Amino acid sequence: MAENEKKKNNNVKKSTDNKKNNKVETKKEEKKDVKKNVKKEEKNTKESVKKERKTEEVVTEKETKVKEEKNEKKEEKVEKKDNKKEEKESKKEKEETLEEDVKVLAKKESGDDEFFGNKKKKKDKKEKEEKEESIANKIINVVLWILLILWMAICLVDFFKTRNEQEPVFCISKQTTQYEDGTVDSCTGLGYKIYNYKRTSYRAIEYGPFWAKDKSAERDQQYSNDNK
Repeated sequence: MAENEKKKNNNVKKSTDNKKNNKVETKKEEKKDVKKNVKKEEKNTKESVKKERKTEEVVTEKETKVKEEKNEKKEEKVEKKDNKKEEKESKKEKEETLEEDVKVLAKKESGDDEFFGNKKKKKDKKEKEEKEESIANKIINVVLWILLILWMAICLVDFFKTRNEQEPVFCISKQTTQYEDGTVDSCTGLGYKIYNYKRTSYRAIEYGPFWAKDKSAERDQQYSNDNK
C-alpha cells in the first residue's frame, strides 16, 4: 500500500512538472511569436516607407519632367515668334529694295537721266580732283628732289675746292678775323662752314659743319693757359 501511494505521488509530481514545463514552453513560444511579429511589422513599415519614398521620387521626377517640357514649349514659342519677326523684317527690307529698284528703272525708262547725270558729274569731279592732287604731289616731289640734288652739288663743289686749297664759291656770308700773325677767313654755306687760316702759326683750309669753330683761336687760348 505504501509503495502504491509513493507511485501515485510521483506521478502527480511528474504531471505537475510537465504542466509547468508546458506552460514555460508556451510562454517562450508566445514571446518568440511576439518578437517575430514585431520584426515583421518593422520590416513592413520599412518597406512601406521605402515604397512611399520611391513613389515620392517618381512623382517629383514626373513633375520636373512636366516643368521642363513646359519650359521647352515656352522657349519654342518664343523662338518661333522671334523667327516670325525676323522674317517679317527681312520681307519688308526686300520689298523696300525692290521698290527702290523699280523706281530707278522707271526713271531710266521715262528718260529722266538727271539722277544718273548728277552721279556721273560727281564721279568726274572726283576723278579730276584726284588727278590734280596727283599732279601737284608729283611736282612737289620733283622740286624737292631738284633742291636736294642742288644742295648736294653745292656742298660737294665747295668740299672739293677746299681739298684743292682753293677758295669756296657758294658762300652765304664771309667774315675775316685779324690776329697779330695773320688773318682767318670764314665762309658759311648751306649747312657747312669753311675756315681759311692765313697765319704764321697755323696755315690750312678746313671744311666742317655749320657749328664748327675757329681752331686757331682755340689753340691760342690753350697756349696762353699753358704759359700762365
